[in-house]
Amino acid sequence: MLTSLGKALTILDTFAPAAPEWGLSELSAAVGLPKPTVHHMLATLVERGWITQDAKTRRYRLGVRFWEKGWLAWEGDFKIVEEILSATGQKK
Repeated sequence: MLTSLGKALTILDTFAPAAPEWGLSELSAAVGLPKPTVHHMLATLVERGWITQDAKTRRYRLGVRFWEKGWLAWEGDFKIVEEILSATGQKK
């Protein structure tokens, strides 16, 4: 049995470059969860900025919070690369 966090992560994992946008019905079918459950999870994710919903199409896609957190991860990785380059005497 999935926890609420597990359900939310299952929903988030469904978004991919090949499928960046989803409607409620198709997302519910894709993750195998009831529409009310998916709608509740999406509402929370939208409220927190992890997912956005297009006002015209009503379709969902990843929100700005992903890009913020992705930038933090990339920035941290970049610092590690800089440290390695510096330690080995290599140039950027």
